[in-house]
Amino acid sequence: MVSNRESARRSRMRTKKQIEELQQQVEQLMILNHNLSEKVIHLLESNHQILQENSQLKEKVSSLQILMAEMQIPMRNVDGSINDRVVNHLRGETLNRTNAFFGR
Repeated sequence: MVSNRESARRSRMRTKKQIEELQQQVEQLMILNHNLSEKVIHLLESNHQILQENSQLKEKVSSLQILMAEMQIPMRNVDGSINDRVVNHLRGETLNRTNAFFGR
């Protein structure tokens, strides 16, 4: 009978110790989960900013390519009028190349 009581006491002690260890693990995992969640939020915010900046830079590149194309063509015909057909053609061509380059 004494041996059974001692065995039961040791079993309760082992169970209590296991529960305490599991509770510590839960606390550590909750802290880790919280830290990782904050890191994910920070990375998502950074990603959003980078995507916005990338979009703005793509627009600038496109505008600069159009400007460069306009600067490289003769702007006036022999009679002095602006060659709209050539300008519009080059703009469209530049936009097509820009869109193809950036995968739009």
